[in-house]
Amino acid sequence: MATARDVEEVVQKLASDRARPRDVRVKLLGTWLQGDRAPTFCRLLARNTARAKPGHLASGATWPFLITALAKCVLADIAAKRRGATRSAAAGMLRAAVRCAEDARLSVAGHSLLLVSVAKQLFSHILEVIKDAPSFQLEYSPILRQLLTVKEYRYQMKPRTYSNLVVLYMKKVATGFDANFSNQASSKEESFRCTWTLHVLLENPPGDYPDTMREEVLNGFCAIFSHIRREDGKLTSKLMECVNTFLLMDGPNLGDKSVEIHKAVQDFILRSWLMTRDLRLKSLFITYAKIQLKLARAIPKVLERKNLLGVIMDDLDQNVNTEAGLLWCEASRDAKDVSLRCSLEELMDLSATIFYQAYKSPTPIRGDDEKKLKTEDVISRITNSLKKGSLCW
Repeated sequence: MATARDVEEVVQKLASDRARPRDVRVKLLGTWLQGDRAPTFCRLLARNTARAKPGHLASGATWPFLITALAKCVLADIAAKRRGATRSAAAGMLRAAVRCAEDARLSVAGHSLLLVSVAKQLFSHILEVIKDAPSFQLEYSPILRQLLTVKEYRYQMKPRTYSNLVVLYMKKVATGFDANFSNQASSKEESFRCTWTLHVLLENPPGDYPDTMREEVLNGFCAIFSHIRREDGKLTSKLMECVNTFLLMDGPNLGDKSVEIHKAVQDFILRSWLMTRDLRLKSLFITYAKIQLKLARAIPKVLERKNLLGVIMDDLDQNVNTEAGLLWCEASRDAKDVSLRCSLEELMDLSATIFYQAYKSPTPIRGDDEKKLKTEDVISRITNSLKKGSLCW
């Protein structure tokens, strides 16, 4: 059975100026946060946190007290190694402590948001550590993602801290996509984690996007897509999620600047649309096109409709029946039919929108009929495809 004295004994040693006593207590704390001892230890902290009065959470056996002590311990480890730290046992333990504090199974019924009093300090601490000791992001990025998904926590974050975190991760993502991707699996995995964290940041702002951050994100996306030469599975899918989220969250405020994103993204999308075998990525392409079309109503020629029409028509021709469509499906065998049907429904929905807009404002397109290039309008192309018996058409 854990007692308040057990917690205080651990925290006192964490505050030591010497690295060895700190490491010993971090290991001891690990025995309390794992295994059979975790429930009693964590519930003790949860009860004390819930009972403590505002202003008294930074002392005693509470979660804020323990989290603050671990954060200071990490900073001490970094300082002791002159900013060249590559690892810290306290960093891993901080991640475990945040996870336990947010685990309802290890808490007291009726009490949640046990870290709200230290949320602001935690976000600032995460920014400071990842900026000064990049190798710590393996432990700190999961903490950041977990805290961001709780609105009561992210609303405590300073707008400047949020903006700096987004810019920092945008630069990390750009670095990961540079030089036509690294062939090392570890580098790709690190790039994916950075892109994942960037997506969570963009999806969970503490309010409106700051104006200064908006410009940095625009420049970041333009720089990233200038380096992409091919589709790369979950990494490029997560990047497209970032783009779509940014446009959905802030599109109306972008004005003509949405054109800048499209100029950077369009080559990659048009090049990969018909080649990708990833249903998820194709769905993200379709979502992107829908968002841009809505944003482009007051912006002439934001999309190269001629190119988009050509790609969609070719895609419809490729998927003339379900069996052919399965050829580019990478879903598991049991999920193929459902995934393909959903993908085709999204494609046909987008096609209807594009065809309608093209019908309202006819644009000549190039079609291939009996190996001869000729100009057709949209209605003629649809009619000819229907006569050929193409199911998607």
